[in-house]
Amino acid sequence: MVDDGSDPHTAGRMSLWKAFCRQQRIREEGAPLFATDGRAVRVQPLGGRIVLERSPEMIALVGEQASKIERDFRDETHLYEGLLYMLYWTEGDEVIPLYIGKTEKYGKKHGNLSANISRSRNVFCRWGYGRGYHLGELSAAACVGGALVRSSFVRWAERLFETAPAERPVLVRGTYFWISAWRRGATGPWREFGPTPFTSLEYLLIALAAALYPDTVLNVDGVNRA
Repeated sequence: MVDDGSDPHTAGRMSLWKAFCRQQRIREEGAPLFATDGRAVRVQPLGGRIVLERSPEMIALVGEQASKIERDFRDETHLYEGLLYMLYWTEGDEVIPLYIGKTEKYGKKHGNLSANISRSRNVFCRWGYGRGYHLGELSAAACVGGALVRSSFVRWAERLFETAPAERPVLVRGTYFWISAWRRGATGPWREFGPTPFTSLEYLLIALAAALYPDTVLNVDGVNRA
């Protein structure tokens, strides 16, 4: 799962990764992604579809962090650049990344709050049930009767679940979600470089995670594929 250590730089990369995860308290502040009975994910009907049910802890975490961005935008305090998030597994004290992404504070029209900050059911900071959003696409790939989906989310379903599609998808292992409002001027994993621009941060983290966990990371952009 992790790089086997043949790369002489692996130890240094792992040190950076673990330090970043500790700094951000990812294990401590993350939440289960799904509502489950054991490892079986609860499902619910939605507009003629069946979708995977988010956990109450995940819903609360997204609301807490999104509200920081909304207040920052409303009050023009300029404290945050957007939301950084990660889907992951754990092993001991290790954070095993599955997917890393971001939602920027501003939208395409200059100065407006991004539509992706919305906590509506279908958007939910990119983790909504609308088609084109993470849980909408994953639900279509993982649940029986789902419509055609992008191939990337078929990969997600195959990675996360024992069998997909299924009536009630069963997780391969506990799957967690972390999200945090990213402060302007904060530093990424390479602290010696100083403040990390938010757009650069996402790609730096994806590259670092994919180098360490090439068989696990589900990101396509920013990843070298054989």
